[in-house]
Amino acid sequence: MIFGRPSQDQHLSDAAQAAQLRRYALALALLWTVAAVLSATMLVAHEYEHLEATAATIARTSYMKDVAYRRWNALHGGVYVPVTPDLRPNEYLAVPERDVTTTTGRALTLVNPAFMTRLVHEQQAAIYGLQGHITSLNPVRPGNAPDEWERGALLHMKGAGTQEYRGLAMFKGEEYLRYMHVMLTEEPCLKCHAKDGYTLGSVRGGISVSVPMAPLRVDSRHVTASIGWSHLAMWLLGQGLIFAGWRALSRQFQVRDALLAQARSDKQAAEGATRAKGEFLANMSHEIRTPLNGVLGMLSLLKEDLPRQQQKSFAELGHAAGRRLLSLLNDVLDFSRLEAGRMPLK
Repeated sequence: MIFGRPSQDQHLSDAAQAAQLRRYALALALLWTVAAVLSATMLVAHEYEHLEATAATIARTSYMKDVAYRRWNALHGGVYVPVTPDLRPNEYLAVPERDVTTTTGRALTLVNPAFMTRLVHEQQAAIYGLQGHITSLNPVRPGNAPDEWERGALLHMKGAGTQEYRGLAMFKGEEYLRYMHVMLTEEPCLKCHAKDGYTLGSVRGGISVSVPMAPLRVDSRHVTASIGWSHLAMWLLGQGLIFAGWRALSRQFQVRDALLAQARSDKQAAEGATRAKGEFLANMSHEIRTPLNGVLGMLSLLKEDLPRQQQKSFAELGHAAGRRLLSLLNDVLDFSRLEAGRMPLK
């Protein structure tokens, strides 16, 4: 029996298991990396979508505010304000009593909804950077003519029959979220616009609101940086756990391999001791059986030549005891041969 070959095969199997464990650990580390990258990418993409949606909400809120005060102004037929160097009478407003003088001699001019919207947009742009513009494909005032994006938005809404349009675009050299909503002619609007051919419910144009993206992107960069750092920490933690698990399993395999090697060594030592014992017994049995056969032979001769019956009886007893001892030695020899694997089975 050869004891070296199974040990070598076992070592090869242990090496293959260790290599497989490394492959599993690397695959898990790669999978964790892909998961972390995908998660971070999806959250950053969601943040950009949320950023645009936030800008659109700001623009829509600004539009609704414009509509609210425009309606209030129109319901009152306009409001009178003092004439100042910064606020001159609206030369495009041709209605009776556009300019009046109070009993104290103070000059007032009528501010209609469109004029008020323009004045509010100017204040809004100066304070908050939020750009507003009342516009139309057929403007009465040249300053209300649409720019290229506004014209495209008005034509799109007219063709599609929609009431709002938005998108990211460059405006005044910076990135803005541009929003456009149509203006419908209401009953109070006819006081100023009936002469231009507008009827109740017709589209007169639109109000565009442009929200600067730069301030929003500053806040967004903080959010994306937080996403990046948190995912980096999560990735490092996961990789650390994977490495710790791999090391723990590797140590367990090493301990198991050491125990198996010790068991194989103990087995070989035990088998060697057993073989040595068998050889010793075989040798001893052989060495004892040789003189014993001589003793049995002499007793057999003596038994035949003794003249007295009592002497013959003693010789036969000695001969019988010697045969039993010889049988015992043969059994010991057969057992040692069996342990050594050299005894043929019948």
